[in-house]
Amino acid sequence: MGRGMVTTRRRSLGLLAATAVLVMLLLPTTPAGEHGVTPASHGPFPVGFYNTTVPQAGPGGADAPATVFYPSTTGGTGAPADTSRAPWGTIAFAPGYGASRIDYWPLLWRLAEDGFVALGVDYDPSIFPDTADMASRVGYSLDYLERENASAASILNGMIDGSRLVSSGHSMGGGVSVLAAAQHARFDAVLPLSPYILAPLFWAPNLPGEAVKSVFLPMQIIVGSADTTAVPALNADVLYNNGNCPKSEFTITGADHTFSDPAHQVLVGKYGSLWLHYYIEGDASVFDALFGSGAQADQAAGLITYRYCLDTATIEVSPPVATVLLGTSQPFTATVRDRVGTAWAAGVTWGLTAPLGSIDASGLFAATATGVGNVTAERDGVTGRALVTTGPAMRPVIGHASLSGGGYSDVTLEWWKAAADGAPTGPVLYRLLQARGDPAGPYTMISSVPASGLAIYSYTCLGCGHIPGDTDPLFFRVQSVDVTNGTLDSNLAARYGRALPAGRSLLTAPLVQADPSPARVLQTVWPDLTAVRAYDASDGADPWASRYPSRGDLLTLPFGGAFWVDLVSPGQYTVAGLVIDMPSIPLRTGWNLVAYAALTPEPLAASVAGLPVARIEAFAAVPDPYRLREVPPGETLVWGEAYWVLARATAFWVQG
Repeated sequence: MGRGMVTTRRRSLGLLAATAVLVMLLLPTTPAGEHGVTPASHGPFPVGFYNTTVPQAGPGGADAPATVFYPSTTGGTGAPADTSRAPWGTIAFAPGYGASRIDYWPLLWRLAEDGFVALGVDYDPSIFPDTADMASRVGYSLDYLERENASAASILNGMIDGSRLVSSGHSMGGGVSVLAAAQHARFDAVLPLSPYILAPLFWAPNLPGEAVKSVFLPMQIIVGSADTTAVPALNADVLYNNGNCPKSEFTITGADHTFSDPAHQVLVGKYGSLWLHYYIEGDASVFDALFGSGAQADQAAGLITYRYCLDTATIEVSPPVATVLLGTSQPFTATVRDRVGTAWAAGVTWGLTAPLGSIDASGLFAATATGVGNVTAERDGVTGRALVTTGPAMRPVIGHASLSGGGYSDVTLEWWKAAADGAPTGPVLYRLLQARGDPAGPYTMISSVPASGLAIYSYTCLGCGHIPGDTDPLFFRVQSVDVTNGTLDSNLAARYGRALPAGRSLLTAPLVQADPSPARVLQTVWPDLTAVRAYDASDGADPWASRYPSRGDLLTLPFGGAFWVDLVSPGQYTVAGLVIDMPSIPLRTGWNLVAYAALTPEPLAASVAGLPVARIEAFAAVPDPYRLREVPPGETLVWGEAYWVLARATAFWVQG
């Protein structure tokens, strides 16, 4: 390559290297105001930092110079880390063309001040960087963070949250951040600033505009409308248009490639910070400022333009349980929530799992046949369900069972009336029945409630909930009694309990919960819980989700699922909910972490006969990294146990 060609290339990319202007105040503290409030829990924190090297992250496998910034107790070089809210979300940052991490010092400083660990690495500041290789070498930065997090001698010991890792960069580094997010499954979000994605820095097949199609992570793009170096129509807009939800693009009106105007820097800082707190901290309280009235006000003032789309994480169908008399109808509604838990307006496709009648596009179900099944609402591969019972003379149906009272020591049952309630031949009272240990009984009457025509009845069983030391299962029925002493029995509800040691345990959700949020499902051990992690095989891009007491991306612990918990001291896990007869547990190709949720025990070989199951593993209280053992074919599966199931193809595991 001749000298003239070198000169031409550096001139054409000269602005890509002009990062010093960008970083003077890129992420300033968000100003207080109606639409600019940063939650107090997010800082500012004193910033500690230190220089280091990341092994193999440089060109040709050389060590790469790096600087780490982190929330500290005092601030300064090598200052003690602030572990009060650790582990922290962490950003791995790639500089622009010809630039160094030093050019981005104020940016990385502000990230740490805002409550994140930030790692800036000089992957390749040379004239002819290999961007594809740079993206690959970002993996060594993640390895470095993992080692430091695990090392008792490191300042970063216990500081890095491996479930909240952000790939970020500016200009060329913005394009590299997208390639890195596509290559490294450990990333959880991607934040390109003024991204440049074209030749002569990127070549097929390693094009960010194509790689982004395989990235199923939250992505926030921030760019200036007057950027003549990384022209938005050719760079940022391409990433957004080709990307997957959730994604957002904020264009700062009049801003150049380096956001050199301090007013533009304030806007970049505002929306970068809000986005990080929404997706990385899981702070739903900033949604309105980020995507709602706050951003709308700035757009109306001509300061920004923005666009975004949310993902579908959960769908809640209401009512969750319904009894419908033949020839009548019942309307259902669906609430779609994103991965942070924010409800948003989204259409769903309604369906039925059994031939009980019909359901239209609005969710109106008409009962034409007798039976039990589910109304389903589906969007983006996510399905919400409601239990429906139909027939001519309807039994009472328990709709909710939950722990209540001081110390969660009671169980409250709510049931929908029998269909004939209020008619001359209808029920005159409801009996509350309970059995201990065996769902087959015997059942004893613990109370009764007069039938008075109410749509929903409730009863609280005192001392039937979380009682330390009492882990025997309790089963509940509601029985309607008519004037001739004829009876109809409801479905089953239950209390499930399990003693837990300190440390790590593998638990399940063997009952349908009224509120499946981690804080409610695990409420009896929540004060001693340090982490809960679940594996959702339906999310191929990011199957692991975590919840810590105050943050995380794990939103629900649904029926039939299993999850790891870590406790600082022994406790007792107690839940109350609805029993599902012969539960059908979906299995995806690959590993699945699920519950055996049927009350009827059965041998493994019989339970999975005919299913494409290659292997099943269960918890083993042994000091190895995985604490698992293979389940032999003759072993009996029991209610409430968790299993890792390796499936060769998608299937439904009908249990019991």
